[in-house]
Amino acid sequence: MAIASARDALEAVARGAADGAFVDGIVGPADPLALADPGLVTSMLVQIAPMAVMLPSDHPLASRSGLAWSAVADAQWLDAPAIAPTMAPGAAQLLHRRTNGTVYDGHDAETIVSLVARGHGLALVPQWWPTERAEVRCVVVREPPLVHRVELVVLRSRAEEWSQHLDPHAPPAHA
Repeated sequence: MAIASARDALEAVARGAADGAFVDGIVGPADPLALADPGLVTSMLVQIAPMAVMLPSDHPLASRSGLAWSAVADAQWLDAPAIAPTMAPGAAQLLHRRTNGTVYDGHDAETIVSLVARGHGLALVPQWWPTERAEVRCVVVREPPLVHRVELVVLRSRAEEWSQHLDPHAPPAHA
């Protein structure tokens, strides 16, 4: 198993260097990931979850059940490019987020939680992000509605074989 960019993962599957690849991104609720398809691959939906803002638990917005992006757009944000999901162009235009906080180049989720807890910046994360620590809270972004989408990319010739391992009730990735 390896961590790679969506483009590199897609290319690895297309040339047969990988059997499959999980690719993720931030999109609108009904939008698939915009993967450049070389024709040999297809994708299947694995998971979809609302996006949330991870805040220190003593932040004034931490007790809310949801928030509008405009309430936090100008906040100090963590910059974690190594683990940040790809943002679809439409989502990127909606979220004019500055990365003016701490820069973290690692892949460890617990480090993100620690940085947020210590006030180094907010983080845009999927709602399921592991936050068992009392020092942080994830509040769902209600406006604009955005989701974290995970798709499995495989060779078209092996799609049926791979689909047997996924939730039979999940809609197709490009529905």
